[in-house]
Amino acid sequence: MPVNADKVRQLHDSLTAQVEALVSGDDWARFLTVASRFHTYSANNVWLIMSQRPDATRVAGYRTWQRLGRQVNRGAKGIAILAPCVYRRRPVDEADPAENAAVARVLRGFTVVHVFDQSDTTGDPLPDVAPVLLEGESALWDSLASQVAAAGFALSRGYCAPANGATNFAERTVVVAEHLSGRQADKTLCHEL
Repeated sequence: MPVNADKVRQLHDSLTAQVEALVSGDDWARFLTVASRFHTYSANNVWLIMSQRPDATRVAGYRTWQRLGRQVNRGAKGIAILAPCVYRRRPVDEADPAENAAVARVLRGFTVVHVFDQSDTTGDPLPDVAPVLLEGESALWDSLASQVAAAGFALSRGYCAPANGATNFAERTVVVAEHLSGRQADKTLCHEL
């Protein structure tokens, strides 16, 4: 078996063991917490990241960190994940230009690649991506509230942390956080619709 195929097999076996070890709601909640930090990674790669570096917060490949103005620290241990190997399918008929335009990418298999956590890098600070709450007076609240009432839901302002709003379909209630400005409350109520 080629060396890369052996590495892929080992990583797959590790992944299988992680999924089989999922035995409780707490384990599932821990997985979802980690998955929320890595929205662009597949569930399989999230499992692999979590099993190797449960404290990881932001991960990227070596070149990606360089493009972001950061350098991976010497001696940093990469986190092994699976990356798809794709190739472009050759056109069936070279004479038909319409067929040439429809060249497809075909999955050939997977290879092991390494990503690094932000803590394994130094360089330019990364921007914090955080939501910005709207400020200002409400302009849509009454119209949106009438739609909520027409749908048969009771609307109130109150506590619903950590979210800005919450809809309970069983009780047919909608709650919008009381600390929000009028414009943010409009936006949140629109989302809850």
